[in-house]
Amino acid sequence: MHNPLGQNTVFMRWLASRDAAFLAASVVITGTFVFMLLSWTFNPPKDQSVWGIFQGDMPTYIMNAKATTARTLFLTYECPYDINEVKPSVMIQLPISLLAVFLKMGISEVVIVLVIRLVFGSLMFYFIYLIIKTTFKNTYFGTVAFLIICLGGGLAWVSPLFNSSGDFWAGIAENEQAYYWWFFNIFRNLMYPFELIYHCLLFGQIYFLIKNRWKWATLLMVLGLLSNPFLSIHMIAIHLVFLAHDYKKAPDWRRYYAILPIALWALYYKAVLPSFPIWNNVMTQHSNAYQSPMTVYDFAQAYGIAILGLMSLIHKPFRDKCRGKRELLAAFSLIIITLLLVNHTRFPFLPSLQPLHFSRGYLFFGLWIVLLKWLEVITHESSVGVQKVVPYLLAVLAIATLPDNISFVRDQLRTPPLPKLLSWKQDRQKILETLRTIPQTGNVLIGDWDLNLKIGCMTHHKVLFGTPYTTPDFQERKRDTIRYLINGAKERNYPTFKKWRPDRLIK
Repeated sequence: MHNPLGQNTVFMRWLASRDAAFLAASVVITGTFVFMLLSWTFNPPKDQSVWGIFQGDMPTYIMNAKATTARTLFLTYECPYDINEVKPSVMIQLPISLLAVFLKMGISEVVIVLVIRLVFGSLMFYFIYLIIKTTFKNTYFGTVAFLIICLGGGLAWVSPLFNSSGDFWAGIAENEQAYYWWFFNIFRNLMYPFELIYHCLLFGQIYFLIKNRWKWATLLMVLGLLSNPFLSIHMIAIHLVFLAHDYKKAPDWRRYYAILPIALWALYYKAVLPSFPIWNNVMTQHSNAYQSPMTVYDFAQAYGIAILGLMSLIHKPFRDKCRGKRELLAAFSLIIITLLLVNHTRFPFLPSLQPLHFSRGYLFFGLWIVLLKWLEVITHESSVGVQKVVPYLLAVLAIATLPDNISFVRDQLRTPPLPKLLSWKQDRQKILETLRTIPQTGNVLIGDWDLNLKIGCMTHHKVLFGTPYTTPDFQERKRDTIRYLINGAKERNYPTFKKWRPDRLIK
């Protein structure tokens, strides 16, 4: 007989468990960050309008979402800046599809992005907790690991301590300049809504691989393959490591479900997309951007104390305990894979693809898991006196990781979004409002490059430009547009304007 009272008892027990407490902590961390961002809307720069998006890549994603089509159930989209008559709608990225569906429902992009950040930020932290829970026997070590991995940063704060003539907080930002917006630790990814989706998929995949639940791990990997090429490379590499690790185990075909999706993904990105000139152009521009690898100096600053975890490899008792531990296989795999990816442009025989784009806190996660697990093993083998000191050592470690991200939060609170894609002057707002009142969709040409993208996002009109890396033949278009704005409509023989005729010109 069905017993609702029994179900209620199980739920109440869960509410009193550590799992519920860490889920609540995940929501609180994410919610606090969201509240910090919302504070910007109440403190805009003077004479400025603040959009409420807060992250500079989101306008590009909104344009992509608007370029999806109902005939493909919003699963694919065309290049929103394609000026050819035939526009291939062949690009697939599920977060774009999710955004498109909600936009078609009439929900504000500001609300959509806020909900994505809150939901997937909380899930990301909770998946991190689940991995930590399987890794650490000692709950104190597990709690410290959660706090450091979710809130901590590196050691960029150390050298400003000894600079008596400079501002301490400014010194941290200056030290982090090369990687400030590349999100080298987990916490800062809260700034980037879609990155939270990617992290949920990857950490979820890792958790299910650790638990030997191949169907769920493969499902999340397939979702990742359909979401983002950078994420896909990470997920494929980790999946293949576990396939190789389990190769000699009893046959289980569930492990090999991933082979076909991986092959189709490779075919799609290496053969299908490049066969369309417009997408081949965009992909080439992305490949040629941001080619600098991670430097040793930035590696030392961004990961700081966590790098000591690599010394565990010379500790034989720890190596012995690692054998057969799937959670440590995941951590070491993530470290090695990410180190190779963030430095892949050092190898001339490999194609380049924005090395620092692969950082995103994954290396930070892996290094801290290994270091803290090593300390847990050493503590277990130590005397009672040493074991009594360890909690204080862990507290010091946790505190030492906080200043970098305290500085980051301080920067965000003191400086509302200055990128021109996220805020604009009041007179620019009037242009947007005027364009919204024009019922017919038209081609708008404007000399303000930043306002150009906002017109595409926030009105129903078409524009010629996105960012330099998402606009096909960007340099040629920019050159033709400058000439057109200077010389007027008589200069329509430029290649760009043979295909794309502006209906409205705003100089």
